[in-house]
Amino acid sequence: MNRTYSPFPLLFLVAGAALLAQRPAVTAPVPLRIEPPTARCRLGDGFQFRARLGSRDATVTWRVEGAGNGTITSSGYYQAPPSGSTPASLRVIASLDAGDAGGRAEGVVQLLPVMLAVTPEEAELPVGESAQFRAKVEGAGDLRVAWSVDGGAANGAVSESGFFTAPARFTTPGTIMVRATSKADPTKSSTATLRVRPVELRADTKVVPVKHGIGQRLVAEVKGAPNAAVEWSLQEGSQGRISPNGLYKTPESMATPADVLVIVRAAADPTKMATLRLRVEPIQVNIGVAAARGEKRRGNRRPGVVGRIANEAYRTTVPSVVRLIIPFEPGDMFVKGPTFRGKSGKQYAPLGGTVAFDATVLNTTDDRVNWEIVGNPIGEISGDGIYRIPEKLATPQVVQIRATSLADPTKAVVQTINIPPVLVQAQRTDYLCPLGSAVQLAAVVENSENRKLTWLVEGGERFGTVSAEGLYRPPNSLTTPATVLVKATSVADPSKSLTLRVAVPALGLELSPERAEVRAGRLVRLKVSIPGGKGTPSEVTWRLSPQVGEITPDGTYHAPEGVMPQTVQVTATLAADPSKTATATVKITGR
Repeated sequence: MNRTYSPFPLLFLVAGAALLAQRPAVTAPVPLRIEPPTARCRLGDGFQFRARLGSRDATVTWRVEGAGNGTITSSGYYQAPPSGSTPASLRVIASLDAGDAGGRAEGVVQLLPVMLAVTPEEAELPVGESAQFRAKVEGAGDLRVAWSVDGGAANGAVSESGFFTAPARFTTPGTIMVRATSKADPTKSSTATLRVRPVELRADTKVVPVKHGIGQRLVAEVKGAPNAAVEWSLQEGSQGRISPNGLYKTPESMATPADVLVIVRAAADPTKMATLRLRVEPIQVNIGVAAARGEKRRGNRRPGVVGRIANEAYRTTVPSVVRLIIPFEPGDMFVKGPTFRGKSGKQYAPLGGTVAFDATVLNTTDDRVNWEIVGNPIGEISGDGIYRIPEKLATPQVVQIRATSLADPTKAVVQTINIPPVLVQAQRTDYLCPLGSAVQLAAVVENSENRKLTWLVEGGERFGTVSAEGLYRPPNSLTTPATVLVKATSVADPSKSLTLRVAVPALGLELSPERAEVRAGRLVRLKVSIPGGKGTPSEVTWRLSPQVGEITPDGTYHAPEGVMPQTVQVTATLAADPSKTATATVKITGR
């Protein structure tokens, strides 16, 4: 089959090619670049960047990526931060201004690593000596360093200029690290090793005999340290004292014989120590029992024995108690003063009283004794043997007083003091007191220097009041008859008291006339009487039933005008004793 082709498409193709040949060619955009693309810089230094478009400088906006990575000016001058962690890579970005074709370029800043070295790297010195160190910093504009000692002040101190001083006390031999840290890059530091020379202590450890009361000089020697001082101390449990220069002295009193251990340490290195042993030779002491105050001494003291009567400083007092009542001791029912020694041999003393003791120490020039209260610490005793019993105490009590020789504390004598019970007594315990009057109560305190009493009405003020002197007054209102209990309590021994009974007699209440008549609008007077209540206030409260008319506080009844004839019941209640009432009938008649 024959096909026929049209010439027109070919003509169109030729014409289109001609038109394309006449159009100008498209030019590729020129990229923005930073010169140089990579820069190396130290901390604190700067560098100038340039932004280029082909062969010409470009106007761009500069910035540094990341806070704290330095700054860059509008002209491209980059300033590295004064401090930071190195080495590090930072990006500098340049962006074309909006009027240009647009685009951005990046450059890299490589921060050089900070390097630090300390000289000398090693040193050796004794405890307490000094050494100068120096530090060299590279890779940063800031060449300063911070000096420190590993382990803190216990390992010495170093100044800002690197001058190190070893500690005055240190365990030797030992090693100390002195460190320099870059202020520009605190992650970079360098150390120097310091070796502290060993300290040596020499002392004679042979047993040294010592006589009581005589000092003994001890000696020790320190080598290997400028500080040759030593520190003396006694091992725990050893008696006596030792001075800073090594002079040992026995205590004023001690049990002998005794071993004393003295420890000496080098002040420069307390781990260097030695123990010295002292032997205190035995002493002999004889102790006698003191004679009680008031007893007659028998015989003479042994020749050459020095003694002391402890109560020479006894202060004269005037006791108010001259007799003790002891009802539970049949043999000592009544004991007279001033020494209060019973027939049974017991030594008594009243509450708040004073007892003087004597002590005699034989066969020693040191006749002193230490007075103390054994066990329950009741009262107090002076250094010269004057025992004072408390003014306030629960009785009875037993107190032991011990006198111990100061020359040999293992020798002592004990005296027992019996404090009898405080008694509150009265000649009478029953009283009578009507309402509206008062009665004086009385009680006495025995076996106590303090005779004072506190008074209390049991049940409180609704049963009356009592003064500090024992004057009782009934209350303004009370149901009678009544028995009120009033307690008298010893101030010296509040556990001892006596209860007194006060009888308040019964009251009565009467109205007269019991029956009365009154015309409407008129008055009638009712009178109140209180049988058996002489001196009792006659105040009453009034009540009307039914509530017709009025009645005044003095009992005057007023019948109202215009009421019908009727009867009104009038009731009176005694204010002093609300349980007491009386009733009267008032008849209201016509006018």
